[in-house]
Amino acid sequence: MKRIIVCLMVILTMSMASTAFAAPKKTAKAKKATTTQVASEWTSLLNSYDSYVTKYISCLKKAAKGDMSAMTEYPALLQKAQELNDKLANAQSEMTTAEMNRYLQITKKLSAALR
Repeated sequence: MKRIIVCLMVILTMSMASTAFAAPKKTAKAKKATTTQVASEWTSLLNSYDSYVTKYISCLKKAAKGDMSAMTEYPALLQKAQELNDKLANAQSEMTTAEMNRYLQITKKLSAALR
């Protein structure tokens, strides 16, 4: 039963990952913003993404141990993933190299947990 729960969680996450956490698009129509606004926008998004990934990994570990409470937490995590997807898709500025590196590190942490 534990394996089934974990497999379902991984399958759902992987199907969402193809859209929810694709690298943010760079847009030629980016609004002009001050450096502080740009940094604040991406800092906030990356903090939210990192928090989500940490909670997701914790939920995945619970499910792997057979803790059924993971299934009650999972719908909220899916909702958070969708909210993050929307925010990433609507971001109006480009990431700096440092921000892109942080994004990739967080994504790498998620990928490692799914193995």
